[in-house]
Amino acid sequence: MRARWLPLTIAVIGVLGCTRTEISAPQTGMPSLLGYVTQFSTNELDVVDVVRQNPAQGDPIPVGQGPVRAILSPGGSEDTLYVANKTDGTISFVNRRTRSVQKSVQAGSDPEFLTFETINSANPDDEQYLFVSNPGPKTVTRINVATQNADDTLSFNSASTPFVPEGIVADPDPTRPYVYVVSSAVESQASSSSPCSNCTTTGTLAVITNSAGGLMNQTNSISLPGAVEPYRVILDPKSHHLYISDRGAAQVFMVDVSNPGSAQEGQPIPINGQSGQTTGGTDGLALSPDGQYLYVTMPSANGYYRIATATQQPSGPYATGGTQPGPLAMSGDGSFLWIGNIGSSTIYSTDLTGNSCANRGSPCDVQGPVVYSLDSAHVQPPGDIVLAPGVS
Repeated sequence: MRARWLPLTIAVIGVLGCTRTEISAPQTGMPSLLGYVTQFSTNELDVVDVVRQNPAQGDPIPVGQGPVRAILSPGGSEDTLYVANKTDGTISFVNRRTRSVQKSVQAGSDPEFLTFETINSANPDDEQYLFVSNPGPKTVTRINVATQNADDTLSFNSASTPFVPEGIVADPDPTRPYVYVVSSAVESQASSSSPCSNCTTTGTLAVITNSAGGLMNQTNSISLPGAVEPYRVILDPKSHHLYISDRGAAQVFMVDVSNPGSAQEGQPIPINGQSGQTTGGTDGLALSPDGQYLYVTMPSANGYYRIATATQQPSGPYATGGTQPGPLAMSGDGSFLWIGNIGSSTIYSTDLTGNSCANRGSPCDVQGPVVYSLDSAHVQPPGDIVLAPGVS
């Protein structure tokens, strides 16, 4: 039986440099900011009051089977949350006001990452699209948001070099109809010895051009030399710099996509003085609204790093409050960061303004944990985290 609301207060003693935080039971009133956390094993979205750092009133939202990623509808229309369900291959259209699934759309057999694109079009029904990467069948599926139907699939099965689509991101500029998707690395061997004693790996970033009412086309392929397991991608629309995490190595890649058709190969940014096929890897990414700082989690270090994008210099690691940190979510104003810890099934928050820190201007010690599950006896690891304005 699911736990219900109880009048309680939880006292948490800080670990790993954390502060002591009092977390009270949920209160009445509309939260000003909500957090949504995918729960793979329970097929639900946990809903969290961000300010109070505990579950918002009401039960979790049931979605499809095996939810892994979520994304908020862009622009002024933020009533809908889209959830990729890996097990049943669907995308759930979640109405945030009614906390219910409006529609489920089939989007391949292995949906993983999601991104939105809005393009200039004379037909309003062809202006907004949702793109879904499918690593298993090696495809990208496009969904027309207005018609709520999948209308095109781009397959990478016939590519001369194996391409397994993972992280995906679209340019938010309506005049730039580009979608970028990264693939796992391919190993090349300099000799015939086995096991491979002199191997190199290269990842790939594919550039997809999208046309209103037309079909998707791959228009460029950008090399990521030395990439081991490229995973997540994030784009700074101001500088047109794209960043890629690498779960197989202590590095992040930067690609300048100012001119997507002739973009040069990606450049690695070593983390903690390391790069290439080294112990550990990087996972979650978050970018400050002004593009000055990139935040990246390193599960093996139980910490996250902050990279100054102008100099590509990382600092850290900073404590995450738990173990094996993965997903990151930043507030819209860039004032705080939520960190999901897969190993310890926890979420912690950190003040990025430095206003409450002894060392102003640097990330604070983490605060929390954020209570995101109603079932405190069976808390599951946070899959993906989305922060969104409150709704009534």
